[in-house]
Amino acid sequence: MASWLRKAGAAGLTTGRASLSATERLHEVGGQEPGPVPANVYITPEGRVSRVMIGRASEAKMAEAIEAIAPK
Repeated sequence: MASWLRKAGAAGLTTGRASLSATERLHEVGGQEPGPVPANVYITPEGRVSRVMIGRASEAKMAEAIEAIAPK
């Protein structure tokens, strides 16, 4: 991740406060207690978030997301 941030010229990662609907979705997936929630974020080479998957993702869905942002 550190290497990607340097290449992208980014100072670091930023976070934001989740909306109530996003928080509810995280509770559905991970339960009420704090802990890890399976999530994947796909970022294009230009630094744009292409797709976010919260919860279990099949290998096929992950491959599709990667293919969509792979340099051509």
